[in-house]
Amino acid sequence: MIITLNKSVGASSSATVTDVGGKLSMDVNVTEITLDAANDSIEIRNKAMSLLVDKTTTASITYIGEAAPGTSEASANWRIFILDNSTSITKKKWADGNGNFDNIWSNRASLTYA
Repeated sequence: MIITLNKSVGASSSATVTDVGGKLSMDVNVTEITLDAANDSIEIRNKAMSLLVDKTTTASITYIGEAAPGTSEASANWRIFILDNSTSITKKKWADGNGNFDNIWSNRASLTYA
């Protein structure tokens, strides 16, 4: 996937690239986005998120959780996914099979991922 940021006169845009478990994640702040790929999706957020990464709890699994800043690790307000490195292909799997903010970070190792 190629992301192009076009800056028009008077418009502002920025991008931040972060290494998350050996994978690059890009946060983009733009005023207009055009997506030209049938199977890709994009999420737009209007506020910053806290990010937790756990590489040590389970071998070959990286847990990644997002929530609003200040959210307790014991509250059911986390969106959690894993990067499963147990085979030659890394797979991204969501807690409960979805990207909803309804999981508890402290329970990440016992959740079902799909």
